[in-house]
Amino acid sequence: MLLDGTYEVTSNRESGFGRYDIALKAKAPSYPNVLIEVKHSNDLASLEKDAKSALTQIQENRYFAEFNANGSTPYLIGLSIYGKHAYLYDGETVQKA
Repeated sequence: MLLDGTYEVTSNRESGFGRYDIALKAKAPSYPNVLIEVKHSNDLASLEKDAKSALTQIQENRYFAEFNANGSTPYLIGLSIYGKHAYLYDGETVQKA
């Protein structure tokens, strides 16, 4: 796998008050940890709202608790997907992909 040397990739693990979708745990302190929640949108118009909802879910359910216990703060990403369209939301900007 492409990230094997740099990250430990986990999914659907219990953390905080629920289970996150994807976590990239850095094997070296110079790399950021990343936590991703994924939503499936019902239409193109819902992509941005759903990406923001995914990030809110991470924050409200404290999925990052596992990282904080280890003394790190992960980069949080809400991702929504509809067909071949996707939006990423990091709390500041929405990225259309």
